[in-house]
Amino acid sequence: MIVIGGLVFLIAFFGCCGAIREDTCMLTTYGVILSAILLIQVAIGVMAFVYKGKFESGFKKVIAEKFDGYDQKQDNKELVDSIQKNVMCCGLNGPDYWSHSKLPASCCGKSEKEASCTRDQAYQDGCEPKIIDIIQSSFKLLGAIALGIAAVELLCVVFAFCLASSIRREELRAYA
Repeated sequence: MIVIGGLVFLIAFFGCCGAIREDTCMLTTYGVILSAILLIQVAIGVMAFVYKGKFESGFKKVIAEKFDGYDQKQDNKELVDSIQKNVMCCGLNGPDYWSHSKLPASCCGKSEKEASCTRDQAYQDGCEPKIIDIIQSSFKLLGAIALGIAAVELLCVVFAFCLASSIRREELRAYA
């Protein structure tokens, strides 16, 4: 975070000091750095949409491994219980995922110390589709935020180059 803050400070320094001192070199540097950041941001956004399917298939494999290892590892048990309780779901694809006659207490939103729940009391939705829906809506929100930031960055780049050009023209008129 310190490194990112330092970079933001450096970029803002070029823009602010370039505008105050009417220094075209600093303004051009600011515009070029901001343009590079804008291009990288757009490339990451495009890659996120292109590789979204691969992310989903990889995520499905990981979540299935966690559910399959529910009885083998305490970490898996805690994670699955937390998911089922917070997302209000039961099993990978519904309560029928669990072969036990009694389901984990988290399938009913209860803690482990409370009584386990039955299939009638359990959440009927599976966890995998609900989590995928949450992730997809998060991707959409992040995409919208990224586009909004990119629009502001593009505006800043245009203003920086326009201001640098205006200062150059003013300097040329002063010498003529």
